[in-house]
Amino acid sequence: MTDRRLSNESGQSSVEFALVFPLLLLIFVGIVQFGILFNHWLDETHLANSGARYAAVANVPGGASLDTFLKNQAGTTALKNGMSVCLKYPDGKVTGNRVYVEVSSTYHWLPILSFLGDKTVTATATMRLEAKSTAALNAIGAC
Repeated sequence: MTDRRLSNESGQSSVEFALVFPLLLLIFVGIVQFGILFNHWLDETHLANSGARYAAVANVPGGASLDTFLKNQAGTTALKNGMSVCLKYPDGKVTGNRVYVEVSSTYHWLPILSFLGDKTVTATATMRLEAKSTAALNAIGAC
């Protein structure tokens, strides 16, 4: 009778699942978090391109400063609150020269993935100046 109880494997799959489930959960949460991080990078890339275009034509919609306008265009609250915008004129503010816009933010992982450390996400865009710089563009500090 004792041999029969020892050979019974009716709870084996439950024990195996309980051992593997935390690892599967960690992998799933990691995939979702990397997806959110990638979305932040895509949003920042779009914002940097928009910012470079507005800086190139020296026309920010609504008359706001470029960084305020771009922060209002951010897709998520986390990105909007933690985003910084940097505007550079490496060759001077003369028509035909380059304007460089950098958008960056720090991404904070969920506590379960905190061992990865915070990640700084940066996107840049460069365009040629088509018009003279305006006060709305000059209000942004240098990088």
